[in-house]
Amino acid sequence: IARSTTAQNISITTGPPDSIYSISWTATLIIKLLLFAKKCRLYRTAMEGEDRVHKDFKKLKGDWQKIGRERPYWGVLTNELFLPESIDGNIDKFYERGRKAVERLREIARENDFAFEGKRVLDFGCGVGRLSLAMARYAKDVVGVDISEGMLKEARKHCNHGNVEFMLSDNLEEFGTASFDAIISLITL
Repeated sequence: IARSTTAQNISITTGPPDSIYSISWTATLIIKLLLFAKKCRLYRTAMEGEDRVHKDFKKLKGDWQKIGRERPYWGVLTNELFLPESIDGNIDKFYERGRKAVERLREIARENDFAFEGKRVLDFGCGVGRLSLAMARYAKDVVGVDISEGMLKEARKHCNHGNVEFMLSDNLEEFGTASFDAIISLITL
């Protein structure tokens, strides 16, 4: 029995068909090839799944980029008061809802023996800074992260706190070893 394998080609030469060794070896080889093919299919399926996730995320990111450019406040709170044609007269109402949400978060934190005061807080999916800006009154530092530059532009426009930083990111690995005392993320997809 002789066997020759290369990365691109597998050729098999066996002895006479009635040889017990050749039959046993051939059966073993067939089983190994079938298992290898199955692993390749599973790997390909996993890679296709990973590709699909990347494509879906890319589409989602594109959708949020568009919303951030065209309807940033409405993209956070889908209320006609927060559409581009209405937001100027309702901007205080919008950010007031953020202050109320942060007050509720503070109540929940206190009930669990935690306080945001003096802490470093990450606002994941911060959008236009509705929570980040409200939290800045209490936390030592607030980092707001979003995938929409349009939303971050609006957040920065309304920020008059020196302890708030807004970052464009679609990958939390960018933070490396950075640490936070608390992570908040409300109504984030």
